[in-house]
Amino acid sequence: MAKQRTSWLSEELPLLDDTYPYIVTRVVPSMYHVIPLPEKFPEDRALDVTTRQVRANKFQTCLVVAPNRAHWFEPRSTNAPDVTTDIPRGGIPVCDRLRAVPEIEHHQEVRARIAHLTNAFRSRLGDKPMWITGDLTKGSRKATPADIQRLSGVINGIPKGLSPCGTCKKLRGECLDTIRALGGLSVSTVHCDCDNDNLCACCEKPLTDKGRPGGNSYEEEDRGIWHLPGFVALDHRCS
Repeated sequence: MAKQRTSWLSEELPLLDDTYPYIVTRVVPSMYHVIPLPEKFPEDRALDVTTRQVRANKFQTCLVVAPNRAHWFEPRSTNAPDVTTDIPRGGIPVCDRLRAVPEIEHHQEVRARIAHLTNAFRSRLGDKPMWITGDLTKGSRKATPADIQRLSGVINGIPKGLSPCGTCKKLRGECLDTIRALGGLSVSTVHCDCDNDNLCACCEKPLTDKGRPGGNSYEEEDRGIWHLPGFVALDHRCS
């Protein structure tokens, strides 16, 4: 987690100035979604709301409760969040795209704070054109000699390490991939349709029907591993 957290922290200004608490979700490297909570919201209630948000969205998330106090949550983890003095700084902030749990989403004070943040973020970023990419490493790791020996080759035209899901029949597992950002062979995790469990915290529906946001899928047509950027989740609209 420390390695992933590095890109959240810099010498730049914090995402927000002096209004706490707020929830920060890591959508893709260097892009963070902010959900403000009511000012002076009790920390125990903020923790409960953030826990529910993480259970639904399943993104790496940080609850900031003070200038030097934050709770860091890891998705799909059963461990308690880490409490540190590190708070997210810099990056490209966005808001009003990921829905919050219902009592926060429809809270009058929160809606007013979101309107203020939208204007503040727009002013901070200016009119400069920018490109946002997903994770260029596909969430993968550099292959070790043991990985190469274990996963090299194909079986019946399928890369070693992948097998059909018993439910949706799409391939899943981990296999070798070539990723320029990692400088050669890497080990990539491949997800099937059943792994698409990133949900909206408000309506509890999938954030996208395209696959797991921030995950990979194996496409048999071109025999390639395709990455779905996490920011596709920002297009979700509650029905």
